[in-house]
Amino acid sequence: MPKDFSGKNLRGHNFKGQNLTGAKFIGADIRGANFTNAILREADFTGAKAGLQRRWTIFLVTISLFLSLIAGVISALASFWVVAFFPSDVIIYRVSITV
Repeated sequence: MPKDFSGKNLRGHNFKGQNLTGAKFIGADIRGANFTNAILREADFTGAKAGLQRRWTIFLVTISLFLSLIAGVISALASFWVVAFFPSDVIIYRVSITV
């Protein structure tokens, strides 16, 4: 007998390795649910809400912004280092040779 999870809140639920053949997830909230190695033959996910949970989305966006900030700071420091330690005529000479 297929399981019916229609309309239920299954956020973060663990279905790892379960046999869910013919299961109904119609309109269910399956955000963050783990379906690793689950058997999902003929399962119905019509209208199901899927994706990451809001806290994971906020966490990943925050980490991405932080890493972008670090990359920008390193790029700026490298630019200042080049300007500070190489005279402008050397930079122009080397750029004109490579072009």
